[in-house]
Amino acid sequence: MQYAILSDIHANLEALNAVLDDIDKHATPVHGIICPGDMIGYGPDPDAVIARLCELDNVICTLGNHEEGVLSKKARAWFNSTSRQALDKTIAMLSPASLDFLKTLDDHLVLGDFRFVHGMPPKSLRTYLFECDDTMLHDIFSSYTERICFVGHTHMLEHVELLPDQTLVRRHLKEGIYFIDTISRSIINVGSVGQPRDGNSNAKYILFDIETYRLDIRSVTYDAHKTAEKILAANIPRQYADRLL
Repeated sequence: MQYAILSDIHANLEALNAVLDDIDKHATPVHGIICPGDMIGYGPDPDAVIARLCELDNVICTLGNHEEGVLSKKARAWFNSTSRQALDKTIAMLSPASLDFLKTLDDHLVLGDFRFVHGMPPKSLRTYLFECDDTMLHDIFSSYTERICFVGHTHMLEHVELLPDQTLVRRHLKEGIYFIDTISRSIINVGSVGQPRDGNSNAKYILFDIETYRLDIRSVTYDAHKTAEKILAANIPRQYADRLL
C-alpha cells in the first residue's frame, strides 16, 4: 500500500499540479496523499492550492507553521520581517472557506506505525531538523513510539536513522529509490514541493510503501518561471521568486 507524501507546497499551484499529474501517471496507484503542513505561504496561489487539495477525496493535511501563522496572531511573532510580509499577503488572499478548512487541521497525524508532523516529532510545527544535535535527537526519538516520522519545514531531503544500538546516522537524500531498515527508527524529511532549497527548483515529494518500506523520491519539473512571475505580480517579497529560479 503506497502513500504520496508532499510537504511545503507554499501556494505554488504549478508545482502542486505537476506533482499530482506525476502521481496519476505512476504505475502503482496511491492509497492516499498526506501533506504535513505549509500548503500556503511564500507563493501566489494559497486559495487555489487549498481548493485543489480539498477537491481530492484521498488527501489528509496537517498544520504547518504558516497555517498556524494565519490562524494565530501570537504565532506570527515567530516569523522574520520578510516572511511576515509574505504571510500578510497570504492572509489577504485567503477566502473564508479556506480559513474554515485551516481551522479543522491537527498538528500531527498518526497512521499505524507512521507519524506525520511539519517540524519535528512529536508535534512541533517550528523546530527544524538541522537545529537538532545528537542529544536532542535521542530525546526526540524517546518522546514518541512510531517507527517512522515524516517531516517537512527545512525544504531539504534528509534521513535520520536511529539504529538498534542507539547510534544515529544522518544522510541527505536525492531523487531515487531507497529501502528503509525495518529494525531501525527513522525521521525522514520529504523536501518541498513549492519552495525547494537544494539548488534545484523541481518539485520534490515521496512515494512510500508502508508494507515494503520502499521510499521513492520524486523530482518533478514544472513552469517555475510562471510561478516566480506571479509572486512578483502579487508583491510578495522577491526572494521567494528568486529561490525558484
